[in-house]
Amino acid sequence: MTRTYHIGDQHLPSVTTILNILDKPALVPWAAKMTAGAFKDAVAKSLDCLSEELLDEIEREAKASYRKKSTEAMDIGTRVHTIIETWIESDGVLTPDEVIDPYAKRGLEAFLAWGEEHDIEIISYEQVVTDNRYYAGRYDLLAKVDGKLTLVDFKTSTGIWFTYWLQLGGYAVALDETVESIAVLRIDKETGDLEYQSRDHWMMYAQAFVQLARYYETHKLLEELEKEIKRGNKNKQH
Repeated sequence: MTRTYHIGDQHLPSVTTILNILDKPALVPWAAKMTAGAFKDAVAKSLDCLSEELLDEIEREAKASYRKKSTEAMDIGTRVHTIIETWIESDGVLTPDEVIDPYAKRGLEAFLAWGEEHDIEIISYEQVVTDNRYYAGRYDLLAKVDGKLTLVDFKTSTGIWFTYWLQLGGYAVALDETVESIAVLRIDKETGDLEYQSRDHWMMYAQAFVQLARYYETHKLLEELEKEIKRGNKNKQH
C-alpha cells in the first residue's frame, strides 16, 4: 500500500512506503498459494468424503489466511499506539485499569514499565517530518531518555528488525533537532513483554535510507517512462 504526505505543493511517499520496496511482496502470495495447494492435495488424498467445492473453499481460506493475520497484527499495533498517545495527552492521568481492550491495556502497562526503568522526559510525539524532497513520515516519540535526546518507535512485532533502524534513521535525519540516539520499544502484543534497544551511531542507517529514498524516486520515474513508451507503441499500432 502506497501512503503519501501532502507537504506544501508536493506529494511525498511515506518512510514505510519506501521501505516496502525492500520486501518481496510477490513471494508471499506465491508461498500462500503453494502451501494451500499442498494442503488441499493432502486432505483430498486422506479424506475421500470431501467434495471438490469444499476442498476449493479450504484452499481459498488457506491462501487468504496470511492477509487476515497481517491485518489483525496491524490493527493491534494501531490500538497500542493510540492508547499510548491517549496516555500522553492525558498528562499521565489515564491508568491501565481504565482500558477495556486487553491488547491496548498490555501495551500501556508495558510502556509505563519502560518509563519506570528509565528517566523519560517527553519532548514531542506523533509529529510529521520531511526532508522536503524525497519522503515524509510520522515518528512516534521524541524524548530525553536517561538524559539523551532519543527518537523512539513503538512496535508490536515478534522481533526487532533491521528495517526499523532504517525507518528511524530516515525520521532522525529529517528532524531539526539534534538526535543523539534512535530506539525501538517493542511490546509483545500477546504477552505484553517489553524489549528496548537503542543505537547511538545512527547516521549510517540514515544514509542508507536516504539512498533508498533516492532509488525509490528514480524507480517511480522509470515506471512512468515505461508506461509512456507502452502507450506510444499502442498508438502506433492503431
